[in-house]
Amino acid sequence: MRADAEALYFGETDRQERVPRNQVLEVARRRGVFWDTISVQWESAGRVSTRTLRGVRRGDGRRFVDAWHTLAHYEAVLTAERAFNELLSRDGYFNRRALVTWASSVEPLLARIPQNADALFPSNGFGDAIRNCRRFRDSGETIRQDRNNDYVQQQRVRHAALLTAVGGEYGLTEEQSDAALRDEDSCLVVAGAGTGKTTTIIAKLRLLLRAGMGRRERILALTFARKAAREEVLNAPAGPTERGQRERDQPSVVRIRASWESEHEPWIS
Repeated sequence: MRADAEALYFGETDRQERVPRNQVLEVARRRGVFWDTISVQWESAGRVSTRTLRGVRRGDGRRFVDAWHTLAHYEAVLTAERAFNELLSRDGYFNRRALVTWASSVEPLLARIPQNADALFPSNGFGDAIRNCRRFRDSGETIRQDRNNDYVQQQRVRHAALLTAVGGEYGLTEEQSDAALRDEDSCLVVAGAGTGKTTTIIAKLRLLLRAGMGRRERILALTFARKAAREEVLNAPAGPTERGQRERDQPSVVRIRASWESEHEPWIS
């Protein structure tokens, strides 16, 4: 008797009886002192059949039943492994939300798989996929951070002209460009007055538009400083290689006077 992800097979290789997985009702193992018995029950055309395999070495029966139950999740495990690898290989930042979403979907799957499942398929890609999914679940945050550190370095080189142009006379510091390049769901920039917080935000907006990760009508930038809105956002410096894309990269800016200045007509530009 053997099994794969689709069916159980009884008999000799040249004349096997195949039972599709969706017809199998039960695969049970009964432990003896020295030998195991495996009982398979299935239903076909309204008829329930049972086949018993005796004389299986003790332990082999348990491994066979574990393998059968694990193979029920064959496609799901391969899909989960592929989904994580796609997050690692895509041309984009791997943010924490994506990791949490992946982990929450794979945790119930791994909980249904026996602990020894990877050892049941030592020379099979399925065993590697199980091991990888468990490694991604347990060490996903470290893997994500290492991957993103490499990605940010690549993007720093790729967008060097933009980062230099936005930084003006002094350029952006490494911390500023790092904050602009990382695409987490939330980013808090804490610094003293005049140290470049607004410049960092401008760099972030320009990068989002340049990389196609945001549309100008979906981006809202708020500031308490009119100078930042009027001069820095509207007149963000552009280097020679930037001028052709400046209008496309430039976010739309909406400025509305505060309510306590209601004696003046609100204006939008």
